[in-house]
Amino acid sequence: MAHTATNTTQAPHVSLRAVFGAAMRGLNALMERDPRMGQLRQLGERSDADLAAQGKSRQQELRRILNGSWY
Repeated sequence: MAHTATNTTQAPHVSLRAVFGAAMRGLNALMERDPRMGQLRQLGERSDADLAAQGKSRQQELRRILNGSWY
């Protein structure tokens, strides 16, 4: 009696969407670890009136936090 062996091992199917999704999640995790993100969140929670009472503008605070790194 003869037996036929078949190889059923296939490479896993990985879609481009999954690859790019994983890359974007990784980039997002890197950005979230940056201390500036917390400062930007706090700035977003403050009102323009509150900033003006301290003699600051939102643009000035953005420049201070980002220190020219994104401009």
